[in-house]
Amino acid sequence: MRNYIFDFDGTIADSGQVAIQATQQAFAQHFLPVPAAELVQGYIGLPIEVFFKDLLPDQSQNEAEFNSLLESFRRIYQDLSGQLKLFPGMAEVLATLASEGKQLFIDTSKSSAGIERDLQSLEISHYFTGVLGSDDVAAYKPAPAGIHQLMATYDLNPAETVMIGDTKYDIAMGKAAGVRTCGVTWGEQDRQLVASAGPDYLIDQRQDLLTL
Repeated sequence: MRNYIFDFDGTIADSGQVAIQATQQAFAQHFLPVPAAELVQGYIGLPIEVFFKDLLPDQSQNEAEFNSLLESFRRIYQDLSGQLKLFPGMAEVLATLASEGKQLFIDTSKSSAGIERDLQSLEISHYFTGVLGSDDVAAYKPAPAGIHQLMATYDLNPAETVMIGDTKYDIAMGKAAGVRTCGVTWGEQDRQLVASAGPDYLIDQRQDLLTL
């Protein structure tokens, strides 16, 4: 492969507990029923605009209150972001891929401001040719809009491009975009669920990314 498009949360960064804590604290602050950690974990990989509406269909009808909930989540997540860390060995894998002339990209469900802040904090922003947040695309995952945008902007050959992620949404997005797909098993969704999406590759170790 020549072009690597990564999901961020659960693929590059071990951020699941931060997302769960931020969700639960935001709901508590707004006097809403606090969702169980297992329930939140099942939604990780989708934008909060999508899965919060799923958790609170009635609340989402009140736009002002719903937007306030989203802002609370973002503020709490930022406060907790010091807990964010790379998966072991990921920095070395990114450095190796970049040194081999691979083009690296990110297509994430978090906001563009959030992903840029996290990349800077983790000191890995320099590895990526292009980064897309949820507010940069016309349609959220699992729609293929983000991958299509990257392919058009950087003239990427789909036969030489792979979408890498830890959820079924990442795999569905890659398939819809017509690129190769790679599921990773160290993230938020278990191996069986990721495998059920039918990725072209399914890997258990970060070093396996070097052999795609």
